[in-house]
Amino acid sequence: GVVWDVHSEQWNRNYCLLIKFQQREGHSHVANNHIEDGIRLGRWLCKQRQRRKKGKLNIKCENQSDKIGVVWAFSSHYI
Repeated sequence: GVVWDVHSEQWNRNYCLLIKFQQREGHSHVANNHIEDGIRLGRWLCKQRQRRKKGKLNIKCENQSDKIGVVWAFSSHYI
């Protein structure tokens, strides 16, 4: 079908990949250079953290990410 909201569709696709990663690895600490099914998942999650820090991440997206244990701020030795 026709996708009316491309940004939302892309976010949902990446979020599903994050869930897949979390279920397999037991955590949501994705390395910045991690690629999942051809998608730069680590880079995407890094961008989500940046958007949240700037107050630009949709609250629905933030809440969904919270549910699967996304850590929003790391000490520098984690990244």
